[in-house]
Amino acid sequence: MKTKLKYILILLITATTFSCDDYVDIEAEGFVIPYTVDELQQVLNEEYVQANSTYAATFFTNDDFIIPVSKQTDFRGAFVYHFYWENIYGFEDHFYSIEETDGAWSYNYEAIGIANYVLDKLELIDDGSEDNRNNVKGEALVIRASAYYNLINLYSKHPAAIDPETPESGVPLLTEFANPDADLTRASIQEVYDLIISDLTTAAPLINDSAKPGGEKTFASMAAAYGLLSRAYLQIGEYQLALNAANSALALQSDLLTYSTDLVELNNTLGDPTGLLRPQYYNPKEIIMHRRGNSTPFYVRSAFIGGVFQTVIKKFSYLSDDLVSIFDQTYDMRYTKLTESETGLRRWKGGDSAYPYNLTDLTVPEVMLNRAEANARLNNVSEALIDINTLREHRFTATAPTSVVNLTASSPEEALTIVKDERRRELLGRGIRSFDIKRYNAVDGDNISIIHTNFQGEEVTLEANSNKWAMPIPRKEIFLAPEISQNPR
Repeated sequence: MKTKLKYILILLITATTFSCDDYVDIEAEGFVIPYTVDELQQVLNEEYVQANSTYAATFFTNDDFIIPVSKQTDFRGAFVYHFYWENIYGFEDHFYSIEETDGAWSYNYEAIGIANYVLDKLELIDDGSEDNRNNVKGEALVIRASAYYNLINLYSKHPAAIDPETPESGVPLLTEFANPDADLTRASIQEVYDLIISDLTTAAPLINDSAKPGGEKTFASMAAAYGLLSRAYLQIGEYQLALNAANSALALQSDLLTYSTDLVELNNTLGDPTGLLRPQYYNPKEIIMHRRGNSTPFYVRSAFIGGVFQTVIKKFSYLSDDLVSIFDQTYDMRYTKLTESETGLRRWKGGDSAYPYNLTDLTVPEVMLNRAEANARLNNVSEALIDINTLREHRFTATAPTSVVNLTASSPEEALTIVKDERRRELLGRGIRSFDIKRYNAVDGDNISIIHTNFQGEEVTLEANSNKWAMPIPRKEIFLAPEISQNPR
């Protein structure tokens, strides 16, 4: 029965994902069967596959955002409201009922299933040039590695908080498509990171960036492979390797927006000012690879107004006092233009003006910050500050005094503190802060805890290095595959 379920689950995911495509034959059973390398490439090009990374839960498990008690009733009235968001915000033992699907788990494993399908199918197809075959393989490996990076950071402890070779400390590791004998027992954290790094190092030289249509950033690129590699190496404490990977990524793409001019053109948002998602949404010059979190309560609610169904902007992305305190509130345009005041609170305006998704792109600024942190931890203080100050020069008003923009440090420790604060300011709303906190607590002993007032009016705390920093495995998945062990709560 379990074997049958594994087949059914994988095939259902595949059928529903691929059924809207026009570029392949639709078999009698309704399954999509690509027969050529070009058709495999089109499978990878599918926007739904490329764009989702589903970090939505991480917005509730960091010290950047709060849902004030005064706003919780409105929050419950949001059109896209789900009760499990209250469970996440309140740090409950379980987020989803046994009937509910955890999008972060299912979407990432769906991406892994598609990548594995393409990789397996590629071995059975003889057509296509070597460049095209290599590109398909490289992109599939990047998609798989990116999804496993999400999963290991969402559902496992940081590798410095536990022996990373501890059995069943990671997530199920699937490298073949629709294998009825696949072992769904959780792999170790080390095994998952080994695959992530192997996939990305293999992928980087295979990808042909000239094959990307229109420069759209949903497609995996060589810079994306190296950028993700810098992210992974930084997370596991391999700082020289993180530095090397960041250098490789930035050698391929290093453009920055200059906020004093570019934000005007983007209507003071970081995405599409029209809400139509093209072309600005995919092509801002800072984006290396576009990803987005699944729908989030921070953005919109819809209602009938004057008999017409309309989208009403109602954002719940209120900033914590602690975060507000680290911004320069006069010259830093990340504060003056990308956040706004509301009745004594400060609210993040979001990644775009009208669409209910959070952006979790891999960007040039993130890779610069990866490089800066690696340099700080390697005692390269001046190199770390070059990246920090270059970034700040592109974020402050043209009239900002140099003494305000350019920061200095007299020690690696001071440089590291500067980098950490700059990461928090720059990467706001990108689903990264929660992973950074896990890393800082485990590696540096920063002792960062998160305190919320839950929707029952109780103060709840997510303590530093608590077991709850590893999200609960969705109970629906454990019911379907009991060999998957639950995280301790």
